[in-house]
Amino acid sequence: MIKWLTFVISGLITFSCIESETKRDSFEKVLVLGNSITKHAPYPSIGWYGNWGMAASLPEKDFVHLLAATMNSDVKPVNTSWESHHRSFDLSTLDIHFAEKPDLIIIRLGENVLDLVDFQHSFSVFISYIQSKNPDAKLLVAGTIWENDEVNRVLQHVAEENDIPFVSLRDLDTVENQSYISATIFDEHGTPHKVIDEGVAIHPGDLGMEEIASTLYSAILTHF
Repeated sequence: MIKWLTFVISGLITFSCIESETKRDSFEKVLVLGNSITKHAPYPSIGWYGNWGMAASLPEKDFVHLLAATMNSDVKPVNTSWESHHRSFDLSTLDIHFAEKPDLIIIRLGENVLDLVDFQHSFSVFISYIQSKNPDAKLLVAGTIWENDEVNRVLQHVAEENDIPFVSLRDLDTVENQSYISATIFDEHGTPHKVIDEGVAIHPGDLGMEEIASTLYSAILTHF
């Protein structure tokens, strides 16, 4: 009887430890700081009517929603103009998102960086600010999909300098992963439209979004 009770108690303790470990290693709240690939509001003049990652055909087809479904997490996408104005951007405008205390913050931007003057300094400040607001959160930096070696070098260097995992996405820039002119996309009401603008068409389509989600998830599993 004593041996049986000892076995049961031992089993409960083991299960409790496993359950605790599972909870500790999972991410309940994930924040993705990005650009139009992460989320873009409707822009009818260029034929974009969604409010999710351009040019996924439906919200559930963009990489954020796919990642949320795979991780069973609350994943919040934020389109920030930081990359276009990295030297003058008011970082405090992001505080509302940091206040939600995300467990994991994914920085997935860089395609819109055109001004490289002081970019490394700006990105270092950007990282430091995020860490000061969410010191307990894990960070992951993803490189650009479109070719921009100079930007990727900075992203990777600053990430590694701060012991943050860097994920390259350059292999995903293929014709198969892109959307295209005349591809079918839907608006928020489910009405179909055709891609008519080249700026929309160069964004990842459904397959590209799936590849991004898969690559990011693999990196999360590897590093965390």
